[in-house]
Amino acid sequence: MKKFRHYALLLVTAMTVFGCSKDYDDTELKQDISDLQSRVEKLETWCTTVNSQISALQGLVTALEAKDYVTGVSPVTNGYTITFSKSDAITIYNGKDGAKGTDGVTPVIGVDKFEGEYYWTVKIGTAATTWMLDADGKKVRTTGDKGVDGSAGINGQSPILSVATDTDGKVYWKVNGEWLLNSGKKVQATGDKGDKGETGSAGAAGADGAQGDAVFAADGVTVDKTKGTVTFTLAGEGGATFTLPMASEMKIFKEFTDCMVRPAMKTLTLDLNLKQDEYTAVKAELTSSKGMTTAIVKATRAAAGSPWGVTLKEPTFNADKSIKENAVVTFDFPADVTEGEFALLKVTVIDDKGQEHAATRIIVYSTKVAVESVTLNQVTIDVNVGDEANLIATVTPADATTQTLKWESSDDEIVTVDAAGKMTGVKAGSATITVTSTADATKTATCAVTVKNVAVTGITLDGDKAIAINETVKLIATIVPANATNKKITWNSSNPEIASIGTDGTIEGKAAGETTITVTTEDGSKIATCKVEVTTKPLKTYNVGDYYPDADNSSTAVGVVFQITDGGVHGKVISLDETTAQWSTVNHYFTAGDYNDGAANTKIIMEQPEADTKYPAAAWCVAKGTGWYLPARGELEGFGNIWRANATTYNTKFTNAGGTAINLDSWEDYYWTSNTNSGYDSAISFDRVSTSTSNKENYKVRACYAY
Repeated sequence: MKKFRHYALLLVTAMTVFGCSKDYDDTELKQDISDLQSRVEKLETWCTTVNSQISALQGLVTALEAKDYVTGVSPVTNGYTITFSKSDAITIYNGKDGAKGTDGVTPVIGVDKFEGEYYWTVKIGTAATTWMLDADGKKVRTTGDKGVDGSAGINGQSPILSVATDTDGKVYWKVNGEWLLNSGKKVQATGDKGDKGETGSAGAAGADGAQGDAVFAADGVTVDKTKGTVTFTLAGEGGATFTLPMASEMKIFKEFTDCMVRPAMKTLTLDLNLKQDEYTAVKAELTSSKGMTTAIVKATRAAAGSPWGVTLKEPTFNADKSIKENAVVTFDFPADVTEGEFALLKVTVIDDKGQEHAATRIIVYSTKVAVESVTLNQVTIDVNVGDEANLIATVTPADATTQTLKWESSDDEIVTVDAAGKMTGVKAGSATITVTSTADATKTATCAVTVKNVAVTGITLDGDKAIAINETVKLIATIVPANATNKKITWNSSNPEIASIGTDGTIEGKAAGETTITVTTEDGSKIATCKVEVTTKPLKTYNVGDYYPDADNSSTAVGVVFQITDGGVHGKVISLDETTAQWSTVNHYFTAGDYNDGAANTKIIMEQPEADTKYPAAAWCVAKGTGWYLPARGELEGFGNIWRANATTYNTKFTNAGGTAINLDSWEDYYWTSNTNSGYDSAISFDRVSTSTSNKENYKVRACYAY
């Protein structure tokens, strides 16, 4: 075997020799057994650490064979993590060499090169270093071979050290699960116990050899930035070294996306990170389908005859030699340059050691101004349930060709956003609004939205009531603020035998007397009360077509009865006059869907924020006084049926009382109803045509009143 130039892992084991005693002592025997067990456990723990470092050495050999570069040396607790440009990362632990113990034999695992390949070696005691052999007597490769012609490669192996107790009660070394042999004999990991001797005076106890705890030497990783190398030193006397080159850390471009250029923007600032004395030249090569142009700082030459030209401005430096203003590449376009034409820009930096560092980027010609960024005026915002808020997006540069944006909410059940960036809180929770350039999906901005509930601060009722026995009147409760989130209420009568109260606030006279009606909010337990007096006076009745409130008196009339129940005791009235208005001036997403109860729908509408100005049709009806509302679709259809059968009669009643007749020639005119569903508002005409729209049209409005 040739002379070894081996790289050794010094695996040191501390050994001690049991003392002798003339007399038999059971306590001493137990102590010996316990001592042996303790030493074996320590050896097993030590083997685990050493085996991980054997794998690290194998990783270094892999990097050497691959002619790899070190890309990073990061300190960790008691060592370093080494990363490579191609190979897997390894972790190396520092430590001190262990002092040799007595009687145990210390195996030394290493690697050596034979015929261009690395193989594992083993040295036992004072014997010469030999190849580590497998069960077939073949040398064990440190790393594997690549397969040839599609065949499988040969795997490399990592020797795994362990210890085990044999049938003779002694502890021996194992490698890869097989006994480690020296001249055909197993190699002991601990010393033998001495024979018992004569009883003598007690002597000083001998110290155990210190256990070696590292494969690599203390401070075994040395980075030389001047040479651009990393050196690894193994533990042990005269520990061998490995040296690998460091990968270049030179920066040239900040990013590698396509660079868009145009006549008004034809420069590209580089992102060099060198110092003034760390380079000798910078070269820029620009290659298109029609040719190549080269520029070198300090020796720039003209780009005559090239379809694309390029010049290079030298970087400037601060007093400490750091970059002040980076190098700038300028492009010159030929007269026949076309939209979308591209070239390849290769920038090469030659450092002060003559090493080249190069990077290439695609340069695309376009007269379109690309979007560089999208920002929002707010990155976090709180919105109340039912409230609206506007986000303002800014596209940079201001003259970007495409200014259109796409708005999205991460959870429409929490907050919605329209195409203009207007948000509406739906329910309490958190969501994210994202705005994205339609020209470049990578240009986005986000706003974190927190939607909060609006607490109830109060509630009112529309005054005391006087009703007859068997008469019903619906009380109107108003919650403050109008946009409170939880509008649930409960009703109670102090004397239900006088007047009962329903869940919708309808009171009914039962017997003559007085009672107090109380309404309580679920949120905050706010209350309001009103007194109800029930009398025995006869109930007033109406017929369809009567004026209201005095059936035959047009001078006091506010409307005409078009629907009656309970023999005319109850019914509904259509207003004498009408107006033209929008249903809504804003986008909205709530629902008011009762087909026959416009009062309930109108209550929902008027509870929205700023309802007086945002919902003009309903606001006009409510402004007529307590009890007036925007009719539901079923109510307006009911009036339309009656009016259509007696159009002239009803128009005369309207005008005689100072009201407005419905135009006989414009039956197709739409009248708003109080029904809406997620932004689509319902309107009908009296010739049985209906529509649903979100376009904020101006349609006609008539109000309703229930008596």
